[in-house]
Amino acid sequence: MKTESPKFKVGQLWRARNGVEHRICNIDDDEEETFVVEAETGLCWTREGRCRKLGEHPSDLVQLIEDVPEPDLVNKPPHYQGDGIECIDAIQAALTPEEFRGYCKGNALKYIWREKHKGGEQDLHKAAWYLNRITGTKP
Repeated sequence: MKTESPKFKVGQLWRARNGVEHRICNIDDDEEETFVVEAETGLCWTREGRCRKLGEHPSDLVQLIEDVPEPDLVNKPPHYQGDGIECIDAIQAALTPEEFRGYCKGNALKYIWREKHKGGEQDLHKAAWYLNRITGTKP
């Protein structure tokens, strides 16, 4: 029976066969292999969790200890976070209330416009998020 390969994600904490815990800091995908890298030791593993040495090794990753949550791409997309400041808050601070209202309405229209061609239902949720932002409604 074939065992399924672990699903590595940056930030996860894994326990190796020898009991040592490793936090995943980087996933390097190349055409032939995926290597998972832990920051402190610089150890690398294949996509199957095998340490980059031949055969069974004490550092093979065998147990997921702590997973990382899936990002909320509508309400708090990670690509709009920086240094503890959310991009939308910086934009709001830079604009007058009237300008910010127009900005949100324009973004809502953009997401409604492209919904059938790009983001589907998620775009409708994003449009609603912008409208909720200017009406003060919580999702």
